[in-house]
Amino acid sequence: MDCIYHEKQEGSLCAVHCLNSLLQASYFSAVDLATIASQMDVEERQRMAELGTDTPEYQDFFKESSNNMDDSGMFSIQVMNVALEVWGLSLTPFTSTVAASAIAAKQDPTSGSAYICNMKEHWFTIRKLGTQWFNLNSLLAYPELLSHTYVSLFLAQLQAQGYCIYIVEGALPRCEADTLLAGLKVTQAVKPPLLSELQEGAAGSSRRHLEEDDIAAAVAASLAHSGGQTSAVEGTGEDTDLENALQFSLTEHLTSVPHAIQEPEGDLEKALRLSMACLDDDGSSPSPAPPPPPASSSVPSTAAASHSAEEDDDDDDEARQLQAALKLSLGEVSTSTR
Repeated sequence: MDCIYHEKQEGSLCAVHCLNSLLQASYFSAVDLATIASQMDVEERQRMAELGTDTPEYQDFFKESSNNMDDSGMFSIQVMNVALEVWGLSLTPFTSTVAASAIAAKQDPTSGSAYICNMKEHWFTIRKLGTQWFNLNSLLAYPELLSHTYVSLFLAQLQAQGYCIYIVEGALPRCEADTLLAGLKVTQAVKPPLLSELQEGAAGSSRRHLEEDDIAAAVAASLAHSGGQTSAVEGTGEDTDLENALQFSLTEHLTSVPHAIQEPEGDLEKALRLSMACLDDDGSSPSPAPPPPPASSSVPSTAAASHSAEEDDDDDDEARQLQAALKLSLGEVSTSTR
């Protein structure tokens, strides 16, 4: 279908695209249609002035900038009609109950040669080329093939959506596509997408590429930073390496080895600790710690009195043994210290 002339939407120039797609060549520009609209505005003001410039109708009409075009590029049906008169063509409403072409089109929409459709600010063409029908909407990425059966359904769908449909009356100019498709039938497996869908897909693809580039740049920067740190560590020498290894080992040990549970301190350990503390303070031998008091007994006092002499002897023996052990321990500590 490369032979079919199809203009894609640019700005709000759908009226220009619609006429050129109908005629199958770039015959009109926005300037051409704007010139027609301006001429029509002048003629309409002159007719209104003939009825009196002081009338409310004229004042209201004069306040409006134009009834035939706006700043966005939208043109009225009157401008479209005047533009097609140059080619000997005219537009008839599809809903007309008087025009013969409208009556025939209602019975068989494929009996005509082309339709112009309009809703609000959008215009587009449906035209027969060769023996097949095509939707030449400028919002589509490429022409859409319409079967004869679907033409009727498509026009009904457009009317339900609020479109105004106009029958193109007159002989359309011959074109290359009309000649090539006269004896050739084309097929279309995939319906053409809207231009907006393609733009959204391109924007999404662009965003994905940007995200991938950002990730690649971040990875490269991270690798470069890691390589710089490795080089710095390698150049610090054996002392720094050893220090880092010791620090790592200490940290790993503190996090992996649980703290030992301290058991209650016994009498002998307590005496030794106090003796060592005194030795560290003044270097002199401390006086031996007093022996631990004997454990209390639950035996009655009369029985305790009978054994008091024996217990005193035992206590003296234990005290002498503890003092001897302390002197021996302190002597060894003093010798090792010197």
